[in-house]
Amino acid sequence: MENQHTASSSEIEPRPTNKGSGNYHPASSSDTEPRPTGIGNQHTASSSDTELRPAEADGTAKTQRRPWQKLRNIYPWFPEIAALFAAAALVAAIVIILLGFDGQQLPQWPYSINLNTLIALLTLCLRTALALVAAEIISQSKWMWFSDKPRSLAGFQTFDEASRGLLGSFKLISLLRLSWRGSPLAVMAAITSILSLAISPFAQQAIKTFSCPRVVSSDGARIPVAMHLPGEDSGYWYASTLGYKTQGAIFSGLTNPSGNESNIQVQCSTGNCTFPETLGVPHSTIGLCARCLDTTSLVKVSERVDPEDRSLTRGKNSSVAMLNDMMLSVKDYGSILKARSEVNYNLSFADSLMTPEFDEIAAKSSIANFSIMTFTELKDQHCRNGTLNASCVVAASCSLYPCMKKFRASVVNGRIQESIVEEVPSETNRTDLPADNYDYHHDRVMIKSPCLVNGQIYDETNFSSIRAEDVMGGARTIPVYVKRRDSSGRSRTTNMNVPYDCLYTVDGHYVIKLARFVHEQLFSGSCTTHEYMERGSLDCNQTWWLHQLYNHGNSSYDFINNAVQEMVKATTNFYRIEGWNPGYEKTYRGVSPFPTEFPKAFIKGKIQESTVCMRLEKPWLLLPVILCLTTIALLAAMVFVNATHSHPPVWKSSALPLLFFGLDGRAPHREEASDGPCADDLASMGRQAKRTTVYLDADGGLSRTALVALDGADWGDSNERLREEMS
Repeated sequence: MENQHTASSSEIEPRPTNKGSGNYHPASSSDTEPRPTGIGNQHTASSSDTELRPAEADGTAKTQRRPWQKLRNIYPWFPEIAALFAAAALVAAIVIILLGFDGQQLPQWPYSINLNTLIALLTLCLRTALALVAAEIISQSKWMWFSDKPRSLAGFQTFDEASRGLLGSFKLISLLRLSWRGSPLAVMAAITSILSLAISPFAQQAIKTFSCPRVVSSDGARIPVAMHLPGEDSGYWYASTLGYKTQGAIFSGLTNPSGNESNIQVQCSTGNCTFPETLGVPHSTIGLCARCLDTTSLVKVSERVDPEDRSLTRGKNSSVAMLNDMMLSVKDYGSILKARSEVNYNLSFADSLMTPEFDEIAAKSSIANFSIMTFTELKDQHCRNGTLNASCVVAASCSLYPCMKKFRASVVNGRIQESIVEEVPSETNRTDLPADNYDYHHDRVMIKSPCLVNGQIYDETNFSSIRAEDVMGGARTIPVYVKRRDSSGRSRTTNMNVPYDCLYTVDGHYVIKLARFVHEQLFSGSCTTHEYMERGSLDCNQTWWLHQLYNHGNSSYDFINNAVQEMVKATTNFYRIEGWNPGYEKTYRGVSPFPTEFPKAFIKGKIQESTVCMRLEKPWLLLPVILCLTTIALLAAMVFVNATHSHPPVWKSSALPLLFFGLDGRAPHREEASDGPCADDLASMGRQAKRTTVYLDADGGLSRTALVALDGADWGDSNERLREEMS
């Protein structure tokens, strides 16, 4: 540095005055024109020993601070403490808001304000609060750093830049070299200030959106169910033929299971609907069920005459496959697929394969039993050359019965999705026959237990407690006679009064029609082949639908069982479309709430539409939380240091200490404060600054640019003019 003292541009240079009073030096009596003057003393100092020290008044040492006075160093930090309280509240608000909307639909607020906008605003305020505190910590660390030992004055500017922006923070970290010896609080505050820029991006990253359903209507969706058969396709009750629509649904389910003929028609305007269960009770409908057994192991191959042989060698013994009294042959014009189902056809020949559950269904609920046996090339390679043995035959025996299907349902993207929870076989209702009904057949009933009646759950144990006013329409319960086991384990016919909401019925006449159709048409026939037919083709005559079970010579038990299950599924869907809710024909007309008509039954559901929901990625919120806690810890450490050390005072980012004290205490003298000579706290300097008027003298009479103080000098009109110009 030059030997001549160079003042900081921020140093206040006093203007000379003719008045002896005050703290400014009196001007010479020879001055006839007020001009600014510099400080008379010159000071030579190297950059290495430049040190900022509190000014001493009249050369006396600063008075010793009392313990209670040290606590005054905490008061200046109240704004920063308040800012941290606000920051903590903002962090809590961000977390609470995001947790509140986690998994929920994104809110729709006025003026197109969305959740991202709100979080961006909160994080902006949070970052501002944390940056403010970090800047003040850096600024106070500046005074502490220079009070430790002599340092380069250039570091002062670096600290000042660090308290103002990102680049300055990097410069400060580079200056201190991440050293914990120099100013650890400043380093941590600078790092916190830099990382605070990532608060908003991290908070935004925590918000993940995904498509989710929103309920548009709570009961606008509908799925049909059936509680009574027959439906509209029943024809006349005395007719012996099954309705043609029902026949078509059965044939379609067997030959074209993927077709749309028997698909459920759902009322769901958006293509996405749910049908929630009430109190855990699943939905129910009348359906057709089937259970099958793999009876291939019961097939026997023997040499005998095939009575159905139409070849030139007929009347001679040949290899045939036998299942009970069914016979299969693979030679030309022999039966290569056969289906049999007769009235009173039982499956006693397969008793060894039956489970107790299957045996009970076949005995109590079945309306038709049938067996299917066919040649297959799938099981063994030698079956392809026409050789017949037990490994070339597959057989299945099934029982068909009305049932009640309990299910769960939903509609997703326009497609209905249903899962069967339970299948309840039908029972014979052994009601006394009316005197005028000579052609009566027992109805089949299925009792839903547990069951909902006007929002209350009932089962077979407390059906009798239901009052007439508890049932929709005030109808009485329906008397049914079913077999139940008593305490001794014996099966007895029991009279049970069942509310019609819990009763599913199939008319006895309809049961006979369905059984006759299965016996006489559906599974009664055979298919043959001969050398002139294309490989894999069969001649099934009028029972053309049986060809589906052959599967081009690649049939199996699983294939046959699946075909039967698809058939009963399609039939069930048809019943749900055509069935009634509920109807009890002439026997129950007197107690039915609908004595003249049988309405359709539907399950009501919720209509949903696709909307946008939010999922919270919680790890992304760690940064705002950690930065807030770190800043709190830094401020607590800084307050503790200031409370336990008298120097330097809490000046933070204020420029007044430089203006009032300058370099090496060669600044203008200040008035004594009420709390001591030349008090160095910010409050005193602030009061003094309010009483001081200055201007920057760049081309006046001083030897260099200086900030000149006008207060205390009698400048007359010039002073007033300067004040007016500055204001």
